[in-house]
Amino acid sequence: MFSRFADVHFYSMQSRCYKSILNNNLYHYKLSAY
Repeated sequence: MFSRFADVHFYSMQSRCYKSILNNNLYHYKLSAY
């Protein structure tokens, strides 16, 4: 049960990092588009 909780926590951290990376890429793309 603890390992499952750790996996969920790791997945949420990964998705958060992935979303921030996506947002940064979109931000740079918009800047370069202008």
